[in-house]
Amino acid sequence: MLRILLRADDLGYSEGVNCGLAWACDNGLPMNVGLMVNLPGVRHGWELIAEKDYCLGMHATISAGEPTSDPTAVPSLVDETGRFRSSGFYRSAASDPATLDDVECEVEAQFRAFVELVGREPDYLDVHAVGSANFVIGTGNVASRHGKPFSYLAPSGQTMHVGSSNVLLHSSTGDLKQIIAGVIAADAQAPEPVVHALMLHPGFVDAQLMRGSSLTLPRTVDAEILRSPELQAFADRGDVELVTYRDL
Repeated sequence: MLRILLRADDLGYSEGVNCGLAWACDNGLPMNVGLMVNLPGVRHGWELIAEKDYCLGMHATISAGEPTSDPTAVPSLVDETGRFRSSGFYRSAASDPATLDDVECEVEAQFRAFVELVGREPDYLDVHAVGSANFVIGTGNVASRHGKPFSYLAPSGQTMHVGSSNVLLHSSTGDLKQIIAGVIAADAQAPEPVVHALMLHPGFVDAQLMRGSSLTLPRTVDAEILRSPELQAFADRGDVELVTYRDL
């Protein structure tokens, strides 16, 4: 049995992303949606999906927008304007600029903001990609304190332990047939049962996205994948089980 987890990241990034993600996830399949609570589009994004029973996670970030906590409380995470340092800053740094204390302070603040907006705790925590080991460790510590499953970006081909399951993360290639072939091949090679998490970034493109992200047009392809008859046919196969982080 192939256990598949469909994950849509970055709800809240912009209104264009929100609209595309909401359209893509309204497909009748069990969906896992990552909400970015510190970005200006978060309330708009939440309102678009509030009536849906998605498995809703907190997509923690320290590289997009502004901190939820007081910038003076997390000095290692912000630039001179009080905004988060970019992912490029982390890639070029000789060592991890983010301190563990600052990460945990900010992720806790994002957790509280999630609860205030949504009215309940997130079903899981994960991380918006950035090259910081302390970000991963700190977010994992916050997830553990709150008893939530935690997913991170494990090195390619390596599984991570999430809840009581081993999870293998697959990034989108923009080609569903290729993604499915990769999942089947990885499952055949796995020495023990794994859950295959398909990490997608569905969305429509708008000016805010173009200004702030290098991931733009591929989001429209991921949106199309999630609404495609081919994905529905794959999900309907007798040897496929779709799961959420609630099941792990």
